[in-house]
Amino acid sequence: MSSRFLAAAIAVLALASCAAADTYKQAGDDGCEYEVWNAVRNGQADWDEAVKSCIAKGGELAGYSKNACAENDAMYELCTKRKDTCWVNKPPVLEHGRRCHLLSQEGHPLLQGCHQKVSYVCKKCPKPTPKPVPTPKPTPKPEPTPKPTPKPTPKPEPTPKPTPKPTPKPEPTPKPTPKPEPTPKPTPKPTPKPEPTPKPTPKPPQTGAHVLSRLPTPEPTPKPTPKPPPTPEPTPKPTPKPEPTPKPTLKPELTPKPTPKPEPKPVCKDFHKGKDGYCYKVFNAISDGQKTFDHASWFCKYQMHGELSPPYDGDAPIAYELLCTNCRDTCWLNKPPVLEHGRRCHLLSQEGHLLLQGCHQKVSHVCRWKC
Repeated sequence: MSSRFLAAAIAVLALASCAAADTYKQAGDDGCEYEVWNAVRNGQADWDEAVKSCIAKGGELAGYSKNACAENDAMYELCTKRKDTCWVNKPPVLEHGRRCHLLSQEGHPLLQGCHQKVSYVCKKCPKPTPKPVPTPKPTPKPEPTPKPTPKPTPKPEPTPKPTPKPTPKPEPTPKPTPKPEPTPKPTPKPTPKPEPTPKPTPKPPQTGAHVLSRLPTPEPTPKPTPKPPPTPEPTPKPTPKPEPTPKPTLKPELTPKPTPKPEPKPVCKDFHKGKDGYCYKVFNAISDGQKTFDHASWFCKYQMHGELSPPYDGDAPIAYELLCTNCRDTCWLNKPPVLEHGRRCHLLSQEGHLLLQGCHQKVSHVCRWKC
C-alpha cells in the first residue's frame, strides 16, 4: 500500500510541476512561444538585462501593438491578467532622462526609468526551414558528329581526237578585165576680145530750180500737244482714332492665409511655488532622484522636511501637471498602498492616468513643504 501511495504522490507532484511550468509559457497563434520571467521565478531584470536575456535564449523581448495580434494576447495572459508590470520591446526615450517602455498591470503603456527590476516576456519563433536547393542536372555532352566520307573523284574522260576537215578544192583564177580606152581631151575655145568702155557724156549745167529741187524740204513744225488737265489730288481720308486698349482687369489679390502658429510646448519645470503656501519639487531621472515608493515617502519626510505630495490637495494638481505630466514622466502619489493581488502603490502616468503598480520600482516623485 505504501509503495502505491508513494507512486501516486510522485505522479501528482510531477503533474503539478508540469502545470506550474506551463503557466509561464503561452503558445501564440503566430507559431511563436512566449515565456514570462517574473518575481515568482526570481527572473525580474532591468530593461537592458531583459533584452540581453531574451537574445541569449534564442529569441527577443516581446513587444506590444495597438492592433490585435498574438503578441498582445500573450502579454495579456502572462502579465496583465496576473496584475503584473512587464517591459515592452521599444527603443528607450532619451528626453527628460533615459526612460523605457512597459505595460502597467492594467495594460496601459508607460514610460519609466530603465534601471529597475521588472518582469518581462521573451518571444521565441521557429526559424523557417530553408527550401532545398535543387541540384542542377548534368548537361549531356553532345555526341561527336561523324565526319562525312569523301566521295571518290571521277576519272577524267579521254578527250576525243579532232577529226581532220577535208581540204577545199582550189577555185579557178578569174580572167583579167580589159583596160578602158582613154577619153579625148576637149579642144580649148578662143577667148573673146574685151569691148571698149564708152566715154561719159558731159552733164548739163544746173539751174536754180534744179538746185532748189535738190535742197532738203523743211520738216513741218509740230503742233504743241495740249497739256492734260491736272489730276485732282485725292482728299486724304481722316485716319480713324485708335480705340483705347482696354485695361486688364486686375484680379483681386488673394489674401494669404495666416500660417497657424505652432502650439506652444507645455511648460515642464522641476520646481513650482504654489499659492497654497507650499513649494513643490520633483526628483526624477535627470536629477538621479528616482526611488521606490517607501524610499520616496521617507526622503520627503526626513530629508526635505515635508511630505510626498498628495494628488488633490491645494495646488498639488497644478504641480503634478507642471512637474510630471508636461514632462512626460511618471510620478508616485501619496495614497495608501493596496494589498489586494500583492502590495501595489499609486502613481500618475505620463498621460495623467491614475495607476496601481508594484511598490518596489524606482519612479520619479514630488516632495512638498511649507515655504
